[in-house]
Amino acid sequence: MDEDWKDKELALEKYNLRSFSEEFMRQVIDFVDHAGPGSKHGRSWKAIHHRFRTIPDRSYISRFRQYLEHHGTKRQKTQDLDSLVYKKLVDARQKNLVVHDLAIQRWV
Repeated sequence: MDEDWKDKELALEKYNLRSFSEEFMRQVIDFVDHAGPGSKHGRSWKAIHHRFRTIPDRSYISRFRQYLEHHGTKRQKTQDLDSLVYKKLVDARQKNLVVHDLAIQRWV
C-alpha cells in the first residue's frame, strides 16, 4: 500500500474535504473579502484558519472562489442532477407511466 496515498486519504477524512457545501464556501469567501476598514490586503491566514478550522490550507480559498464562479464543484452538480432525475423517475412511476432509457436521457 502506498503511504502517500494513505496519508492523503486520512487528511481528506480528518478535514471532511469531500463535502464542503456551497453555502460554507460562500461564508468563507465573504469572511475573507470583508476585512476591516483599515485593512489593505484582506484577512490574514491566521484569522481565516482560526474562524474556519476545517480548511487545511490557504489554497482552498482560491478553489472556493473558482467553485462559486462555476456554481459548485463537478461532484455537487452531478449529485444535484442525479437527485433531479431520480425525483422525475419516482413521479413518473407513481403516475404508473412507463419509463424508458431514452426518457431518462432526455431528463438529463
